[in-house]
Amino acid sequence: MSKYSFWGCCRTLFNFVGNSFCLNVTRRYISFIIFSLVFVSFSSLSHGAPFFDELLKAADKTQKLVSPQVNGKPSEKLKFTTPPSLEKVVTETTQVAQSDNVRRDVKKKRTPKKSLYGREVFLRNHHVVTLLAGGLGSTDARMASDISNVLDQDGGDVPIRVVPLLGRGGIQNVKDLLFMKGVDMAIVSQGQLGFLELQDPVFFKDIRKNVQYITKLYNSEMQILAHRSVGSLLELSGKRVVLGKKLGATDMDARYVFAQLGIDIEVVNVDFSNGLDQLENNGVDAIVAFGGAPIEGFKALRDPSKFHFLSITPQTVGLNQYFKITDEYLPIKLTAKQYPNLIAKNKPVSTISSSVVLAIYKWKRSHKRYKKLSRFVQAFFTNLYGFDQRSRHPKWQEINIDAKVSGWSQFGAASEWLRNRQKEIGQEISAGEMKIAMDAFVRQYSKIGNSEQVTPLLRDDIWASMTRVFGRYWAIEQ
Repeated sequence: MSKYSFWGCCRTLFNFVGNSFCLNVTRRYISFIIFSLVFVSFSSLSHGAPFFDELLKAADKTQKLVSPQVNGKPSEKLKFTTPPSLEKVVTETTQVAQSDNVRRDVKKKRTPKKSLYGREVFLRNHHVVTLLAGGLGSTDARMASDISNVLDQDGGDVPIRVVPLLGRGGIQNVKDLLFMKGVDMAIVSQGQLGFLELQDPVFFKDIRKNVQYITKLYNSEMQILAHRSVGSLLELSGKRVVLGKKLGATDMDARYVFAQLGIDIEVVNVDFSNGLDQLENNGVDAIVAFGGAPIEGFKALRDPSKFHFLSITPQTVGLNQYFKITDEYLPIKLTAKQYPNLIAKNKPVSTISSSVVLAIYKWKRSHKRYKKLSRFVQAFFTNLYGFDQRSRHPKWQEINIDAKVSGWSQFGAASEWLRNRQKEIGQEISAGEMKIAMDAFVRQYSKIGNSEQVTPLLRDDIWASMTRVFGRYWAIEQ
């Protein structure tokens, strides 16, 4: 081995250091370790040289592939372009990002349509409105069930589905309509807004702005069933009388009526079924129900001969009190057709009634629930013929979609539908012709034994009916 080679230089250097500095064995070992490390390092570098050579060869080969040559020289077709500007890069990147977002949004919107499950969820929520009624045995509950059955048409021209909800009725239904989530409509009495205003004039000062009606449904008769020992309404003073649940429709209206008539009763607030049991067991003297006649509980008495309905006439309560109460409530009669077990034929019982309306919360026109309720109005008004069947509740015969409800504002979609219908049928009738029709009706009304005077409230109700019936007839004749 040559002394000028790599190994030779290392050996010479090792001997020099060993002879000069390593005076003992310990130093020799230390020097050996140090120079061994140096030797290994140089050896690694010498062995790594072939790797670097191969790397350079590969780079050169790649350069030839990327830069084709012609006759051993680089091709002139290969031109290096300048890098794009920063503004161009940002613009192109933004366009790509926006297109990706659009594709993602389209994918999200199309997902429910592609998925059968997602489509079913959409239909079950988009076409559904809820209707809050009274208790299980109430007229409201039966009416709500009829609405649900008639309008249950997912595949119709106006797909809609009505889901009835059982509530407490009365004031509670109005409060639930205002504050409870998921309640779209409620069946309430006409006078309940005024009652809430009197109860808390500060909190409910804007209630007439927030609650509207779609249509008047029926008349809710005041039915006072008492023992035979109670001869007249005035004799109930100081006696125990069931008015249903506290703050219910019957409780509210009955308290007001008795106060107007000056009759001081002992109020018993229990549910109707419990109150009826107490009446039959002589626990109370009378029970009052504001609802659509006939009420099933009154028709199912074990011994109806022990009871009778008390009448409200000028003779039984006094002329002044009667006129005072009929300024707000409509005079009406209970007949043997409604209660064959309690009322004799040709001997109807005079009483009063309040208007029951289909109420909603006043949503903005842009709100999705306004649009949903608009679809309900269209479906409801165009399918009124479905409520004429004998299987429906008899109170459907009293519905008058043209009647105006005093103290209430009408839902915009409902009033628009009625205006459009009047334009379609060409309702044109003069005031003189309407007066002739009104006079004829009043004469006929007096002939059949209705001795009560025609109050302003009754006249308004008759006028609305005449407008509807005679207006259509006149349009057809012309």
